[in-house]
Amino acid sequence: MSDPKKKIEGEIDRFDDVFHGHGDDIDVNEDENIDYDQFFSDFHKNDDTNMENIDYEQFFTERAASRGQRIEQPRRNCHRPDSNSIVGRGFLAPTVINEAPQVKLTEDEYQLLKLGPRFIYNDPKTASRRRLTELATLQRKIEARFHEKKVSPGRPVHQFIAELDIMLQNLHDIPVKSNPRLNQSQQQQQQQNHQHNVLDIPDDMIISSQPQIRRNRSSKKPNYSRLVKRLKHKFRLANVVLRKTDKSKVFHLGKLEDYQKRSEEYMTKTNAYQCLGTHDPLPDLIQRTNQYLLQLRLAKWVTQKQYEILSINPNEVELAHLYYLPKAHKPGTPLRPIIAGLKHPTIKISKFLDDLLRPLFNQMAIETNVTSGFELVKKLQDWSRTNIRQDTLLCTADVTDLYTMVPQVEGVLSLRKMLDHLKLKQVDGPSFIRLNQSAIRPQQQQQIELQHEHDGIASRIQDYLVQFYQIPRTASIFQEYSYQLWNYLYQSYSAPVPYKDRILAQQQAQIVTSIRKKIRQHHLVIRVTDKGHHFYIGSTKEFDKKAQKFFSETNAYVEVTENPLTELLNKIIKFLNSCYSKNLILKWQYDKMMPDRVKSELSHLYFNPKTHKENIPVRPIENTIRAATTNISKFLDQIIRPIFDQKCHTTTIIDGAHLIKRMKRYVRTGAFKPSTLFCTFDIHNLYTMLPQDESLNVLVEFLHVHGYRKVKGIALDTIRKLALIVIKENVFVYGNKIYQQTTGGAMGSSFTLTLANIFMWKWQKEFVRQQDITGELFGR
Repeated sequence: MSDPKKKIEGEIDRFDDVFHGHGDDIDVNEDENIDYDQFFSDFHKNDDTNMENIDYEQFFTERAASRGQRIEQPRRNCHRPDSNSIVGRGFLAPTVINEAPQVKLTEDEYQLLKLGPRFIYNDPKTASRRRLTELATLQRKIEARFHEKKVSPGRPVHQFIAELDIMLQNLHDIPVKSNPRLNQSQQQQQQQNHQHNVLDIPDDMIISSQPQIRRNRSSKKPNYSRLVKRLKHKFRLANVVLRKTDKSKVFHLGKLEDYQKRSEEYMTKTNAYQCLGTHDPLPDLIQRTNQYLLQLRLAKWVTQKQYEILSINPNEVELAHLYYLPKAHKPGTPLRPIIAGLKHPTIKISKFLDDLLRPLFNQMAIETNVTSGFELVKKLQDWSRTNIRQDTLLCTADVTDLYTMVPQVEGVLSLRKMLDHLKLKQVDGPSFIRLNQSAIRPQQQQQIELQHEHDGIASRIQDYLVQFYQIPRTASIFQEYSYQLWNYLYQSYSAPVPYKDRILAQQQAQIVTSIRKKIRQHHLVIRVTDKGHHFYIGSTKEFDKKAQKFFSETNAYVEVTENPLTELLNKIIKFLNSCYSKNLILKWQYDKMMPDRVKSELSHLYFNPKTHKENIPVRPIENTIRAATTNISKFLDQIIRPIFDQKCHTTTIIDGAHLIKRMKRYVRTGAFKPSTLFCTFDIHNLYTMLPQDESLNVLVEFLHVHGYRKVKGIALDTIRKLALIVIKENVFVYGNKIYQQTTGGAMGSSFTLTLANIFMWKWQKEFVRQQDITGELFGR
């Protein structure tokens, strides 16, 4: 039987040769994307018996030494502090490339540089100097997020910043000092927290970015601050440039004159840059970009939300900066140009387009795209099972200066070809809005749209200023703003549309008319897919079968023979009047929940196809915008959902990023083991099958358990009666029939989601308690 240790070494050699033989067509972060555990297990699926006998820690130590990664190994000459040769091509430890022989590094300096660009040393003075600024910036960002949700940050944010301040100081072993940005009570609370909650932070958390290199422990801890200052001084005296090498985690030392010479050679060779002298183009660039974005918004090529995201704030932008990274893996060490444009005026547009178009390209080129070295090895492994021969040649192609030399016009045209290949007229499917609808609308319809847009913008601005800046609604500034906004919108709507845009709008109107005609002619239905941004087109008969199947499976709806809208409105208004006359609710609460007799109508039920599930079932959605119970549903959701979010945040998973953070915390606790199982569950038709009376009892129990006898001055019994109206009085229209829901709540009503979450709190409470005892992770 062959030695498993030697077999693994052979596979790593083969992987290393293939991996480092590639040029610029491999992803920049290729080393970071490799799952080495999976890599080894794929190569030795049938060698479980042999693999159990391997001491991996000892193996990797020997492996690093055999590939020239250990300082003590004498067979390579690159361990010397003043060496200028490249140490191996392995990926188990970083090293230093020194092409500046005039700089003589000491052993300590060499060891510091060998830690690599990602190493961060503990510098209490720098951390203390930056702490207040960083905390103030963080607090401002958190408060801005609260304001976006129209919620006052309040004391919890200040308390969080104070606790974070203590934690940062403990991380760097600095005694707690008074923070001038905190008031006296917060400083006292900070001192108390420091006395009772002093954290014991291990060293490996303070310096978490340094590579895991095994070395003998020294009794004397290196003074990294002094070493860094000494290195900076040496580099300045010797005119040396320190850079991170391209496509690796290694420092490169080079002469300043060589660096400048290669930069000039690159500029001359590519002829891709034009010198503007001392003229600052930033103000003109900001103006032109904002003006173009405004034209796109007025033409309705982008939405209002997209326009607000992409618009440029002149106080937050600056010109990009060019620097170079040496390509140490290529002969002659050429340079790769990198433009640092984090604050460039076009960076938002660039990110927006990348988020929009990259998924389309990845979908189109999924068969020919290689995203990492590990994926390359897997593809070669699959391909070699049937195609590889002794005379097979593996060829690689390297496109020199691809990004710099892309023809700009041809690049945009190729983007258009990609969209044509995918048969896309617009990106984002259902969110598409026809261009220049004013070109095909009659004057009266334009006036209605103009009034609607004016009222929406003016009311949002007024609500924001009243809530966060306490400006009275009777202030004259609102009338002046409304007048100017009306004039601006009127000029925009009445401005003549260019002939090209008018023709394009008419063509799109004809296409939409043609699609509608075909849908009616062939008895088709078009719907937005559930949890997606695509259109679903199917037979009306088949879609109705899916809907009827849902009705029969849930048995949650009964048909009503007469229109109950008038009776329902009278019932709701009578109940609200009774509550207000008995002082059970306040005047503003009464006004907020009162339905509008003129505008109220029955809800409308429709279905969205779940294309991500087998047999494409349907999800019921109720359009309750003008329903009689909508105002009560919104009010209950606004006062109860924050309570649920606060009390159940430990078991709530907001999105994928939040799940990853929870998983990382779980791994740090040490509970994650090879035998750990991850289980998921799916509750079918939760909102539809919710027991109505039981869920209302759970709602009262939830509030009572968490110490609430009243919410916003409303007693729990009154809240239960209001919620009962929302759940019980759910009447809607589907097809030509009227139905009433007898089980669950309306999928589309604001309060239904909160009520379902509270009902699940009761169901999962005992399970969560057991998970907490065993230290396991649960989230929903």
